[in-house]
Amino acid sequence: MLLRRTGSALAAVLAALAMNAVAEEPAGDPSESVVRILALGDAGRQYFGSGVVIAHQTVATNCHVIRKARRVRISSDGAVLLATAQKVAADRDLCILTVPGLQAPVAKIGATRTLAPGDAVRAIGFPVGRPGRTQGEVVGLFELHDGFTVQSTAYFSHGASGGGLFDDTGALVGILTFFRIAEGQAPAYFAIPVEWIEFVRALASEEIAPIDAGIPFWATRIDEQPIFLRAAALELAGRWDEMLEVARSWTRDEPFDPNAWRALAKAAELNGDRAAADMAFKRARVLDLTAH
Repeated sequence: MLLRRTGSALAAVLAALAMNAVAEEPAGDPSESVVRILALGDAGRQYFGSGVVIAHQTVATNCHVIRKARRVRISSDGAVLLATAQKVAADRDLCILTVPGLQAPVAKIGATRTLAPGDAVRAIGFPVGRPGRTQGEVVGLFELHDGFTVQSTAYFSHGASGGGLFDDTGALVGILTFFRIAEGQAPAYFAIPVEWIEFVRALASEEIAPIDAGIPFWATRIDEQPIFLRAAALELAGRWDEMLEVARSWTRDEPFDPNAWRALAKAAELNGDRAAADMAFKRARVLDLTAH
């Protein structure tokens, strides 16, 4: 998703970027496990994205990549195959496809709980339909369900959604999902946790068909989004007073989360309260040090 501040309005644009029992040996090069996805919808419409092989003949991707698809084609190492079934967790924006005949190596599976801010990561996908990889580092880790949504500086763009975020050992730690950009601020790139894969694998399989229900957690109304995204969205919109209230609520609810105190520090500074900003920043530093 691309959010851009225009005046006082917050414009949201979805970026259609973009384990079965029999497993294969993990890929030596993580890019070997990343595939290109072409979703075919009504009236000949095409939607491009990426996916990651997470088990034998099994691909994880974002639901928004295949949301309008009636057929899904997977391209890997010159072969083009059709997905025959899907498992859908639309609110988490994670779907798993069954792809008979797929021979691509299985990604080495990591964990977001092993990450820390500053760790090196790689984003690998098919931006604008061509292979691409970028280097970056972890900026923030935001606990959500059974893992951490990862914010990093590893750039990705249209067509890379559903691709993989890999750590410095080549292990898959997240699925590239959305990004936010505001004038005068560094872009923020987000990957959903690799830990969510197990949740989706336990769901029932469905035939390939358009996904009618469920909105991704990051694309709902601001007041329905996880608190870390609400704070970021209010900042992008220039709604400093509301951001301050959300940040205060965040520190009350999660007093040991350094992200909450960093948000409070930024909100206080934007509202002209330097003393409160300094206090919150110091608290975040202490929590960062005690966490590692």
